[in-house]
Amino acid sequence: MHQHPVMFSHAWNRPYLPTGGAEKVYLLIEAKGVKVDSSDRAQMNLSLVLDRSGSMSGRPLQFSKRACRQSGIGITVMGVGEGFDEELMEGMAEHGGGNFHFIEKPDEIPAIFQKELEGLLAVTAQNLSLTIEPADCASITGIYGYACEKQGNRYNFHAGELFAGEVKTVLLKLTLHPHTKGVHQLLRLTWEYVDVTDGASPCTVVSEVSAEFTNDINLLNLSEDAEVYKQIQLTESAKIIEDAMQVLDEGDVPLGKLMLKQQAERLMSAAIHTDDEVLRQESERLYSQLENFEYNSITRKQLHEQKYRQMKRKR
Repeated sequence: MHQHPVMFSHAWNRPYLPTGGAEKVYLLIEAKGVKVDSSDRAQMNLSLVLDRSGSMSGRPLQFSKRACRQSGIGITVMGVGEGFDEELMEGMAEHGGGNFHFIEKPDEIPAIFQKELEGLLAVTAQNLSLTIEPADCASITGIYGYACEKQGNRYNFHAGELFAGEVKTVLLKLTLHPHTKGVHQLLRLTWEYVDVTDGASPCTVVSEVSAEFTNDINLLNLSEDAEVYKQIQLTESAKIIEDAMQVLDEGDVPLGKLMLKQQAERLMSAAIHTDDEVLRQESERLYSQLENFEYNSITRKQLHEQKYRQMKRKR
């Protein structure tokens, strides 16, 4: 029997939800690539595009991003040195479902390129997409992780390629209407992808997301899910880094630096509280940015890359 190359999961930030409704509830949705031994792997095509002209902008760029998304082509971008637009590069990676790398020095290119190539050689699924349909009793108020297109009551995400060991996540913030005690269905998730370990077989996986509602104060006070808590912290950190960059861009360096310092402290506090190494590393990286802080093109690109990784929850 053929082994499925993708594992799907979801988790609420709390094991029980209040019957009276809730204004801020989080749901973490994940797809994880699974290593599959297969002799029927589909052929992979790799294209390398180098652009130094600045011509990849405007309508041609938007057309290219849309075409890649519709055809399932993944885009990973690497910006070298100071002479590139990080917002443009991030937008390309966002719509292509790939990665964004800031390369400060040319001698860093081989290691990053090797890492990306190793990922491509371990691809298990292509053209990975997710459609979310919330019930009438649930309103999505925040979406973090990947670009989303809303069509009626459906939220559509394109996540590109998935390789073995990789985890791609979407974090939702929801407002829930009051419910009676018991288990209620709140969303439907539809995953679609092409299984490249089995020729090139199209696959669809549908799952219903339910939650248990209660008015028992002891159940409502149970601890948060540790993994969801971590992902919430990383997402909030990415948003604060983005806000700090805007303040720095406007010329208020003391305030922007203070915002980054306070966020580094929050991450470290969360890391100590949960004994989480990822949160600790992200805090230390922010602290290192603040040593002899000077806001310039390189610093901005470093902050931008950290924000991107945190929002995508990539390491």
